Amino acid sequence: MNGQHTSSPAVDAGATFLDVPAPPGARNLLANGSFENGTTGWSVNVGGGTLTADPFVYSGTQYFAAGTVAAGFAEQTIDLLAAGFSTASLDGHGLAAIFSGRIRSVAEALPDDGRLVLTFLNGSGAAIGSPVTLTALDTTDRWELVGGRALLPVGTRSIRYRFEATRRTGSTNDCYLDGAILDVRSTTAAPDVGAYGATVTGDIEVLEGKLKLLTNRVAYSTIEVTFQARGNAALHDQPIRLPFPWLGELGLPKLLNLGSQ
Repeated sequence: MNGQHTSSPAVDAGATFLDVPAPPGARNLLANGSFENGTTGWSVNVGGGTLTADPFVYSGTQYFAAGTVAAGFAEQTIDLLAAGFSTASLDGHGLAAIFSGRIRSVAEALPDDGRLVLTFLNGSGAAIGSPVTLTALDTTDRWELVGGRALLPVGTRSIRYRFEATRRTGSTNDCYLDGAILDVRSTTAAPDVGAYGATVTGDIEVLEGKLKLLTNRVAYSTIEVTFQARGNAALHDQPIRLPFPWLGELGLPKLLNLGSQ
């Protein structure tokens, strides 16, 4: 119903790591997240690179493949201060890392395994606490969306995003990554689900609902008016113009007497 979006149970119920469509205001701190420029911006294992064979491409024309190694990886470390975040905001308990990636394996007797590993680093590059690890289901018929959200611990100055692929069958490592995303947003940020989930239209409806609420408050507001006594204003000494000339010829005394007769 129009104007009722803010009361819907779908509000703020969406996954923060949603990538299609991305929530309004979302950005990707990773460079070359879809590997359209090869492995530029990434640190990868020896022999790691990109493939273009269909139907495996998730978006664009390329995706990451570890090659023939038993344990492959692709990683980036993002300097949050260089990305525009202040020390106060990073240590203010108000930010969360939103990360995701599309992972897919080749159909084999035992599909090769993939996972995402997120590590928070302090100013010296040392890890803060334990890494956040999300393991893929090793799907072979689609690109699985693997992602999550993690609060930034105090002292975080950079974040390491890492994809790991483990070979379990054959001579090639056939677990792939595409559409890698890392963002840092407010802990209160949450997209909606349903028809207006993760859309600008949803945000507009929320604003319209808030505007309607404010309008109703104004309509029922009480306005206080204060009257203050002032002296008589001086009248300018100018002749009074009557609508008909004959009224002036009749004279004011006669006019007043007409009213009493």
